[in-house]
Amino acid sequence: MQNRAKKQAYLHELFGFDTPVKGFEDPIPVFAEKTAFVPDVNPDFVFDKDMVGRVLRSYGARENIMLTGEKGTGKTTFVQQFCARLNIPLMTICGGPGLDESYLMGGKTIEASSVKSVDGLISYCLRWGINILIDEIAAIKPSVLVSINDVLNGDQTITLKHHGLDPSKSPVDLVDQEGSLSITRHKAFRLFACDNTGGKVNKDPRYAGVMVQNTAVRSRFTCFRMGFMHPALELKALTNIVGEKLPVSLAKQMIELAMRVRAAFEIGEMYDTLSFRELKRWASKSLVYGSLEDEIIPGAERKLIPDVHNGFVDAVYTGMEESDQDMVRQLFELVFNTTLSLPNEYKNTSTEFLKLLDSEELNWDFAA
Repeated sequence: MQNRAKKQAYLHELFGFDTPVKGFEDPIPVFAEKTAFVPDVNPDFVFDKDMVGRVLRSYGARENIMLTGEKGTGKTTFVQQFCARLNIPLMTICGGPGLDESYLMGGKTIEASSVKSVDGLISYCLRWGINILIDEIAAIKPSVLVSINDVLNGDQTITLKHHGLDPSKSPVDLVDQEGSLSITRHKAFRLFACDNTGGKVNKDPRYAGVMVQNTAVRSRFTCFRMGFMHPALELKALTNIVGEKLPVSLAKQMIELAMRVRAAFEIGEMYDTLSFRELKRWASKSLVYGSLEDEIIPGAERKLIPDVHNGFVDAVYTGMEESDQDMVRQLFELVFNTTLSLPNEYKNTSTEFLKLLDSEELNWDFAA
């Protein structure tokens, strides 16, 4: 990662904007080539211009950066694509209660009958100037994150706690020995984190399993809240991903339904919201479940008619709480001017079968 060549480039061109980002009107130095661990560029990802400028300023100031917000607002993808556009290497850690300090900062292992010190993901990246993304950071035990406060604090020299001290070595010899007691922070190292709650007190049962983080840990991050995209940007992102087979008018209706669900969630009328991730899945499944229109002109290419009903049921509806299902059926009818058509598993209930039995209308020869 040392001595990588750089080039001058316009920030707005790298991130796909038509006009310059405020404060970055002139070219900036960026890495010229992609190297190991640099994420692949996703040309369909749509950035918010203001967010790019603010995050880049924090990045330039060597701050720890945390992105918070609802599910599916693009927190993780933003970090990955931010690094991809700037040719910055990135490693990702997915948070969980099983992570301990040795996973992050290393420990000792046995190799060829000898004790050997090895790095964890963070200590390795500290040495080599690779960015780290801790995804779902609030799922990590608070005591583990407290133990890396020296990393979060921006200390230039990080002491590794797993090393024993050889009393026969002088301090100079101790620093020089292989698997040094300390790490000098690489100037290119940055730490990102993503989380729904930001490690704050949260009684929302949707985020069961996350933990309240020590306020000293939270205070060491510059936090940015990721909201849902502007509808026009969401339309652009959705059509970029699924292509021209999805009519723009239909895509707008899908986004309108998502907006209505999100608005109902914000005022407490729904238990959960509808993410862009679910919106993409709905659009994709609508095309997969779609059918070709009846042939009107012999020899003419028939258009695909997306199946928004079955697509929505499998991509979004079945995963919802029952109370949300009641609400979303009303919203679906409002937006599409038709009742949501539910598949057989919702119609063939025991109650319906019993009604048919009592009325002597149950078809016992159905399976024949």
